[in-house]
Order: sequence, then structure tokens, then C-alpha cells
Amino acid sequence: MVKKTDSLNPENFNTMGKLLRYLRERAHLTQRELAAKVDFHYSYISRVEKDQHSPDLATITARFIPALDLENESAWSKHLIRLANLASAEKTKPIRSALSASDEKTNKMPANLVPLLGREMETSQLMDIFQKDGVRILTIVGPPGVGKTTLALHVAEKLHQHFANGAIFVNLAPVEQPNMVLTLLAEALGVEETSNPSSMLVLQSYLEKKKLLIVMDNFEQVLSAASELFDIITYARGIKIIITSREALRIPGEQEFHLTPLSLPDNKTTNLAELGSSPAIQLFIQRARAVQADFKLTEENAARVTEICHRLDGLPLAIELAAARIQTLSLTSMLEQFDRRFDWLTRGRRDTPLWRQTLSGAIEWSHNLLTESERILLRRLSVFAGGWTLEAAEQICSDDQLLKREDVLDLLLHLVDRSLVTTEIKEENARYHFLDTIRHFAQKKLNEASETTQFHNQHLKYFSNWTNLSEGMLDKIQPLKFRKIIEVEHNNIRAALEWGLQETAQHEGAARLVVSIGAIWLRHSHFKEALQWVEKYIPLVEQEENTQANLFYLGQALSYWRDNLEQALLYGEKAEKIARAKRDNKMLIKILYYFGDIYREKKDLNRSYTALAECVVLCRETGMMSYLSMSLTSTGVILYQQGRKEASMQVIEEALQIATSENNPWGHSYALRIKADNLRFDGQFAHAFSAFKKALEVSRSIDDRISTGMELANLSLLANVLEDYAASNEYAKAALAVFQAIGNEYQQPFPLRMMAYASMHEGDLSLARTLCIDSLKGNYKLGHTTGVLACLICLAHIEWTGEHADLAVLISNIIKREAAKAPFVLLESDAKAYKILNEIINENTETHISLEDLLIELGIK
Repeated sequence: MVKKTDSLNPENFNTMGKLLRYLRERAHLTQRELAAKVDFHYSYISRVEKDQHSPDLATITARFIPALDLENESAWSKHLIRLANLASAEKTKPIRSALSASDEKTNKMPANLVPLLGREMETSQLMDIFQKDGVRILTIVGPPGVGKTTLALHVAEKLHQHFANGAIFVNLAPVEQPNMVLTLLAEALGVEETSNPSSMLVLQSYLEKKKLLIVMDNFEQVLSAASELFDIITYARGIKIIITSREALRIPGEQEFHLTPLSLPDNKTTNLAELGSSPAIQLFIQRARAVQADFKLTEENAARVTEICHRLDGLPLAIELAAARIQTLSLTSMLEQFDRRFDWLTRGRRDTPLWRQTLSGAIEWSHNLLTESERILLRRLSVFAGGWTLEAAEQICSDDQLLKREDVLDLLLHLVDRSLVTTEIKEENARYHFLDTIRHFAQKKLNEASETTQFHNQHLKYFSNWTNLSEGMLDKIQPLKFRKIIEVEHNNIRAALEWGLQETAQHEGAARLVVSIGAIWLRHSHFKEALQWVEKYIPLVEQEENTQANLFYLGQALSYWRDNLEQALLYGEKAEKIARAKRDNKMLIKILYYFGDIYREKKDLNRSYTALAECVVLCRETGMMSYLSMSLTSTGVILYQQGRKEASMQVIEEALQIATSENNPWGHSYALRIKADNLRFDGQFAHAFSAFKKALEVSRSIDDRISTGMELANLSLLANVLEDYAASNEYAKAALAVFQAIGNEYQQPFPLRMMAYASMHEGDLSLARTLCIDSLKGNYKLGHTTGVLACLICLAHIEWTGEHADLAVLISNIIKREAAKAPFVLLESDAKAYKILNEIINENTETHISLEDLLIELGIK
């Protein structure tokens, strides 16, 4: 290289390449910057400076001289032109074109040294599509990191032998100007680059008789060049092109193929063989072994690997980057640091472009291609959790300055087109989603724009209003349909509730939200979660009596269904105090209704009856007919337990009539269940069984899950008493599934015991023992002494049947000793079993082993 000194003059340079490099550096331009000024790809500037290529004179005059500020330096510009002329004169070969190009086969494709995992179906589909006559351009569309390039190369590798002239690869990542697409295509083909309008003619001429497969990668940033591809395939009939892009080209002859992330295993799966067959898990293992040869999937790490793959949305790039970190971060650390994923998902292969070597870089690439309005909407959409509707996006994400409401639809569709948002159409309703990885990126952009507080508050306000309106529709929409409407927004509601606890949140809206969703979740048997939110918000509303009363009432009702009677009583008393002070009789009715249930469970029948009697009077005065029906039914329960059976029957019949006339299926279901209960208590088991089936039919029709579970449990009990153990087992399984779904730990041990009895009668003693021990553990944990003894009765039966007579006798004698201390009342199924046990084990031997010691021996304590 010639050194730059003040004494240099044009004649010091004898080649155009050396002179151009000097002039570029004198102008303080990089090769990329000069390339941008002259509308060339930067790689051609490098070739020119190495004297491997010379632009035509028109380009030198029109572009290079102005770009190098040589208009007023004639000596330098003339010498540059003279050296360019010399370079042109030295050429001995004409421009390669279709007239002189070789027809030999080529395969200029990047080597693919890593096997493609989990894309067998997509490969087959793409090959079938691509070989159809009408498909000239196949565009693989998908979000950042989904593996479009890898799949395109894999398909091209399988297809290139069907093309007489092979296949070539064109990487468009380095270019931003659409008019450079033909330049890069020419370079890949070996056709000399030209910068004038004849470029298309040269390429068309070259390709006219070729049978060639072209793979063009990263077309999203040069989409306006799509028309030039159409011109090429129109002229050159033997050319087919595979495109990878985050947005379709939308030109004639194109077939779009939308690539989704790798399929993921069920989060609950623990089977290693099943997990190992998952493409996402396989990819993680493969990449992990590349940096740690002895890595393998084990029972200890399988759950964490699965969770990582799930939280990375099954995106191949993200999974590869995570697995590559296995040397420096444990799986546990990855999960603990997931909120900082963009900081450590950064160890990509060096043979890939820099922006593909990090997860944030891959997404940033797409983000940079968006318009400013699209970027604004993208970041604001990150406040949603679990998807959104167009209406929600319009209301929450718009403002008066940067993003108008009427523009949201068009911008949202653009984001869908660019594979940054996915859409789901169900029953003619569109719902939009982010991959969690993209949502996390958008959240960072929202923070950087200082918009987090504003748009989370708008999100909170929207869902507070939405939930409040929904609560008003509780009895106006078919229950199953209503549940679906609510559940699809559960994640957004939870996100709004979580935000409502922040210092910068609008607490009033958050409190209204927890009251509304608490009432809905009470109806839908989401007792555990609803109570947790109520307890979090009670301290925040000390100055708002109305909201406080509502939360105390919800705390009362939810605590009752969580079987925490003392807490339910405490909340109820606080709610009652406010309601009476404000003379809010409608609120008081709800509180008194639950007092009736709470006092009944606490065996204080007089206080229960008093609360329900006042509740009935207030219901008649205010016209709250749904509560009138249910409070009458609860009164019927008290009357029955007081031995006033005829009076009980009368009020329950009145409750049924009111529920029927008011079209109140909830009241109808409750009254039917209590009628069935009374038949059971009367020993009319067959009639009770039929009555519970009718009640179950109503409960299921309204998706009343807690009632459904209780009715299934009763049917299991009655089938056991009627000695239909197979039916008892099926009802018990169904009841257990319901109680597990709603998180009702108190009710779960009973169906487990019924399943144990059924398994014993079916001869599967091992399963029976396991189920019985599980039931025993559950009852012991709950402090349910009668339940513990009932399980021991069942276990003694199982051990006797299994010819473990000594253990059966031991357990039986411990039960008898406990019964002598404090008599207990057993359910009918357990009472039947206890009677049989006493008949088959009539020996009464002294034992020094205590109940506590037995429970320790059984592994319960």
C-alpha cells in the first residue's frame, strides 16, 4: 500500500485498485460507506481495490467521482478514469452471459454439518409443494430464530439433483438496498456485476435456458425487489427459487409456507424415552453435547430441560444458544435467570452472521425493519399476557400523540405479516399472540421508551372494566360459554392484578378488578387463587369501605370453600359490620347466607338457623330470588339435622319451585343435591343414587364444578354401598379429577379411599394399598381424625385380603381402641366396611403400639 503523504500525486498510483483505496481513505470512508454512496455491495469495493474488478466508465464518472469529492480535483479524477480505462482494456474475456456461460452443473450451497431435527414433516411438505409445476417461488416465512435458513438449505440439498444446473445460495443479510439483490445474485452465479439498467437483461439472458435452483436467504429487508424475481422467473422458465423471509413476497408464482417452532413435549411428561423423541429436546441435547460431550438427559435434569425448551417457545435458535451455555450455566441457573435471557443467550456459532449469534440480535434484526409506528405498537402489545383481541389492542395501545386508535388494525396486520405476531381464528373471532421470547424483547423496548407505567395502567383499566361488565353477565350467558369467555383472558387478568400491586399502579381499578374476578372465580370454583388475590388486596383498600366490604365477603365465601372455617368466620364478621353500618342489605344477604353454612359446619345449628332466617326475610324484602332459593335449601339442611324432616322437605320444595320459576339452575342444582343427601341419610340408597344422578346432570349443565365433584363423590359412596364397585371406582376417579382441578385438597382423600375399596374388590391389592395410603396421608395432613380411622379400616381390609393377618389384626385393634376413647361417625361406605371388619376379625388382643407409632411405621408422619 502507498503511504499517504503530502507529496503524493496521481502518478504515484499505477493501478485503479490502489488509487481507489487511497482516495477512499483520504475521504475517511469505510468500504461499506463508499459502497452505500455508489450503490454497490461492499464486497465489490473490496474486489475493485484488489484489482479483481473494474466498474464501467459511466459508473466511475457518475458515482465514484462525486462520492470521493473529486469534482474539483481534475488531476485525480482524470487519473482514476485513465486507470479504469487501462483495466478495461486489459480484459480479455467478455462479460459472462447466457451466450458464453458454461452449462456445467454447480452446487454453490453452504455446507450443512449439523443434522436437521424434528422437521421431517415440513421437509416432506416443502418438497411436495416445490415440485408442483405452478410453484416457481417457495417462501418459507416465520419468526426470528425459527430455523427458516436451516430448513431451506436442507430442502435444497435434497432437491438440487433434480436441476440440471444444480443450486446456488444467495445471502441477502449484508444488503439493505433492494437494488443490490440482482448484484448479489449475479455474484453468486459468477456473472460479472454491472450497475446499470442492463443488469436484468444480462441475468435473464444468462438464466434463460438454465435449470437451476436458487436459495435466497433473508429477503425481508429487500421486499421491494420481489418484482425483479418475478421478471426473472417469467423469462427463465427453468428457474425455481426458495426464499426465506419474515414476510411473504406476495407475487404471482409464489407459495407461502409458514414455519412454526419445534413441537414440545407435555410439561407433565416424565418418561425419558418420550421426552428424548421430542425434536426440541433432541436439539438441546445435540447442541449441549457439542460443548459437553458427556451431557445426557436424565431423570434428574429432564424436567428442567423441558421447562427451558417450553419457555423458549421451541425456537431452534434460542434452544441452541441455551444448550451452548451448559458449560457456564447450570440448568437451574438458566431458569433462575430467565428474565435476563437476552444477556446469556449469546453464544452462537461463528460461521453465522453476527446478528444470528445472539437471541436479541435475531429479534432486533426484525425490529429494525419495522416502521416507527409498528415499533410503537409492538412494544405496547407486550403488556398483554396470553394474547389479545383487536378491540383490546385498540383501546389499550393507542394514544392521542404517537398511535391513533384507527391505525392499530393496519399496524397489527403488518406485525402479523412480519411474523412477529401470530393470529388464531376461532368461531370467526381473531385472537393475537406473541411468542414469549418476542414478548420479553418488546417489554424491554417498552421500558426503554418509558411507557411501562402508562400502558400497564391502561391494560389494568381495560380489564377492570371488562371483568366488571362480565360479572354482570354471570346469569345471562350459558355457563359453559361464559367460562370459556373468562378463561381465555385469565392470563391478562392475572397480569393486571399483579401490576395492580405496584406503587405506580392505579389501585382503584385494581381493587374493582379483584372484586369482579373474585365473584366470577367463586362461581367457577377457582377458590384457592381467588382467595390469594383477595388477601393481597385487603391491606390496600383500608380507606374504601365499599371495596373493603366486598373483599371481606369474598374472603368469607372463599375461605369457607377452602374449609378454613375460622378464617371464614373472621372475614364474615368484618364484612357484616360494614354492611350493617351502611345498611347494605344486598351485601348482608350474601354474608348471612355463608354464615348459615359456616355455623352448620361448626355444629352450631342454632346460630346457623338464625342467620339463615334473617337471610330469608331480607331476600323476600329485596327480591333477591336466587339467594332466597339457596338460603331456603340451606335452612332445609338445618331442619333435617334438627330432626324436623317434614319442615325440611317443605322448605326444600319451595326452594325448588323458586329456582324453577326464576330459571335459576344454580339454586335448582343445590336443592336437588340436598334432597338426594336426605334420601341417603334416610338409608334409601337406591333412590338417593337416582336423585344424585339428576343433580349431577344439572350441575354439569351449568359447569358448577364443586357441586359436580360432591355429587360424583356421593355416587361413588352409594355405588360402594350397593356393591357396584366398578361404578364406584369410575365415579371416584371423576370426582378426584374435579377436586384436583379446582384445588380442593379437603375433598381429595375421600375418592382415593373409594378407589382403594374398588381396587381391593377387583383383586389389585398393590394398587389398593397405594391408594389407601395416599388417602390416609391426605386425611392426616388435614387433621381429619375420622378420615384417618376410615382409611385404617380400609387398610385393615386390604391386609386381611392379602393374607397379612397379623398386620390386619394390629390395625383393627388400634381402631377399636381409638373408638373406645372417642366414638366417631363414619360415612356409610366406611361403616359397612367397619362392620365387616369386626365380623372377620373378632379377636381383641392387647397392643402397645399407639396410633402415632402406626402412622410412623406406615410412612404417614
